[in-house]
Amino acid sequence: MSSAPRREFIDHSGDWARASEIGDSGCLLVRPDHHVAWRAPSLSDAPEAELRRVLHEVLAR
Repeated sequence: MSSAPRREFIDHSGDWARASEIGDSGCLLVRPDHHVAWRAPSLSDAPEAELRRVLHEVLAR
């Protein structure tokens, strides 16, 4: 499979999962300087609320 934007990506070897430390339903928030600002290993029960909380924390607003 292609890894281009908006294309499906399959991690056949599991390298991405190990490196990112997230599962299939997890999430990474990456800063513009390519540092990971936040990671969730799996989907939260309230993902919208969790994202708002994290953005508030990361942006210090």
